[in-house]
Amino acid sequence: AVRNDRNKKKKEVKEEVVVESYELSPELEELVQKVSRAHQETFPSLCQLGKYTTGLWDKFSELATKCIIKIVEFAKRLPGFTALSIADQITLLKAACLDILV
Repeated sequence: AVRNDRNKKKKEVKEEVVVESYELSPELEELVQKVSRAHQETFPSLCQLGKYTTGLWDKFSELATKCIIKIVEFAKRLPGFTALSIADQITLLKAACLDILV
């Protein structure tokens, strides 16, 4: 009887399920759209990458150069990037390019 009573009490106590939802402000939503659009406009799709896979170091060098050019194009399309000083832009691009290429 004691066990049954305890089981009934446990069933009666319901845990509240907390559902977290995140909504972006209109400004953040616009920023996300701009970054997404910049990425889509500057980087090839995966199916286009197949034509670049022949060769070793020469091709790697060629691809790395193309990728760096695309990274710079992408960065220039980001809101506020061109407002930074040239030295800051170069520092950010140098740091990003190695990480992206790896």
